[in-house]
Amino acid sequence: MIAEREEKLSSGESASRVSVLYTVFLLISFLGWVLEEVFFLARGRGFADRGFLSFPICIVYGLGMMTTYFSFGLPQRMRLFSFVLPAPRSSQQKLAHALFYILLAGVACTLCELLVGLWLDVAFGILMWDYRETPWNVGPYICAPFGLIWGVLAYLFMRFVFLPLLSFVARLHQKTLFSLLLPLTVFLLFDLSMNCTYSFYHRAHMALW
Repeated sequence: MIAEREEKLSSGESASRVSVLYTVFLLISFLGWVLEEVFFLARGRGFADRGFLSFPICIVYGLGMMTTYFSFGLPQRMRLFSFVLPAPRSSQQKLAHALFYILLAGVACTLCELLVGLWLDVAFGILMWDYRETPWNVGPYICAPFGLIWGVLAYLFMRFVFLPLLSFVARLHQKTLFSLLLPLTVFLLFDLSMNCTYSFYHRAHMALW
């Protein structure tokens, strides 16, 4: 059933598939921004400008989830790149299957976080996050506890949210989708260039609040 839904959503013209996946990527990045804001509000740090861009998205969340999907599929139909793993049958196999997915997803998302963190530090000299006070860290970029959190979040998102979100976007009319994506992409490119320029010259994040 999951395989049929994935194949149906992947069918059609390549431009249509790209636009659907690109839209899902942007929606995940926005949801990641919301999660960041809620997390910092819960810790009493107030409403902050989270994410490198001024637009309310955190690209690292979109990169992490999409990398997990393209590399390992969904927990209901797990694969290692192009090789689909056999479906678990017993409760022990299902538990091992879930833990394996959490491990792989945590590694994939942590690698994305590392690459983004290194790029921001090397290119602009800024740290959007800092794990040096967290146990088992690799400098300010990544740490084991948040790697585990990444894995659990990725499992829950891919298990319960990703496919319905993909189905919803795929049902949108392509003309409607393109009419939304075109101005949004232009704005995002302007946002990226503006923030990159500011950060390069000032060696600081252009926080709006």
